[in-house]
Amino acid sequence: MELSFRNFKEINFADFNNNVTVFCRIYNKNIAIYAPNVTGNICYNKKLLHPKYEEVDDYLVKTFPDFIIDDYAEGLPYCVAGSFARYLLYAYNNNSIDTLVLAGKFIEELYFYKDEKIDNLATVGYLEAIQNVWENNSTNPKEMVRYLGDTSKKWWTKLNRFWDGDITALREDV
Repeated sequence: MELSFRNFKEINFADFNNNVTVFCRIYNKNIAIYAPNVTGNICYNKKLLHPKYEEVDDYLVKTFPDFIIDDYAEGLPYCVAGSFARYLLYAYNNNSIDTLVLAGKFIEELYFYKDEKIDNLATVGYLEAIQNVWENNSTNPKEMVRYLGDTSKKWWTKLNRFWDGDITALREDV
């Protein structure tokens, strides 16, 4: 079974009619699931699968099947991020809240992998593209912040500090 952080969050393990309790823990890119009051006790421990940097575009398209990568952006992850920002602006303008929520989860998930190239793509690619594309189209990019996870919000704030002149803002330790 292919399992990603996003897919795991959407799996429904609860069976309220039978009082099933499920304990889940994510650690070091692993997931452990334990359901003690299910007959036979279910235990599951699996290494989380995540895309390599070169696979993020494919992962994006699998997550958002109606998103079409612009021809010029094919194979260029930062250009794809710009196209995706326009896609999200369209979703926002059409009140497609589910798309924005999923986008927030998608971007947050990219930080989860602790891969420097993917982290950089999430920040300088996706978040910065949202800020620029939305602002250039007379839409306040802060409207997207409500859909971002905690790590994404942290890097969003760091980007703003950077644009305000703090050249150290995008360092991990600042």
